[in-house]
Amino acid sequence: MEPRLPPFSAEAEESLLGSILLDDGVLSDLSFLHPEDFYRDANRVIYATCVDMRNRGQPIDSVSLAHA
Repeated sequence: MEPRLPPFSAEAEESLLGSILLDDGVLSDLSFLHPEDFYRDANRVIYATCVDMRNRGQPIDSVSLAHA
């Protein structure tokens, strides 16, 4: 029998990350969320980078995120 994948929604993860890019103030409501909560590795990295940028006082947008 093949191992079962844990439940996840790529669309939900991407929507959440998109919300952060539209309004980085959303991050203050997400203190319960950690990078390891994301299923996809790329989304973990993006979320961790957004949190790090916020902690350094940098603006979070698609351009600054791409250069981080």
